[in-house]
Amino acid sequence: RYIAQQVPGKSMLSLVGHSLGGLYCRAAITILHTKGYLKRVTPICFVTLATPHLGLSMARLPADTQGQFAHTHTGKELVVRDGKFVAPTLLQLSAAKPLSALQAFQCRVLYGNLDHDMVGWGSSLLC
Repeated sequence: RYIAQQVPGKSMLSLVGHSLGGLYCRAAITILHTKGYLKRVTPICFVTLATPHLGLSMARLPADTQGQFAHTHTGKELVVRDGKFVAPTLLQLSAAKPLSALQAFQCRVLYGNLDHDMVGWGSSLLC
């Protein structure tokens, strides 16, 4: 509502999110899509950088932080165990509405690192 009030009429929308911020952007466009806001604007670009779209593997985390991270709120939401989604956030974002919200954007770019990142390229690039 805030955005709609600040920019009356037809406007353009682009979003960029890094890491967990990319998941927040996906959640935000799902809400905007559900409420019909994406029909009142022109969705242009949706960009994420090293976002764990398919979760994080504990094996990719540095050994000295695995135990600490697994018990944090973020860790519980993003870690994939035994190749299965156990994270409610990831399950919700893989549903039909979030994916149709992504389709509304003219340009969808997912950047990921091939190496030396705790978010694997398969997860950050939706492979």
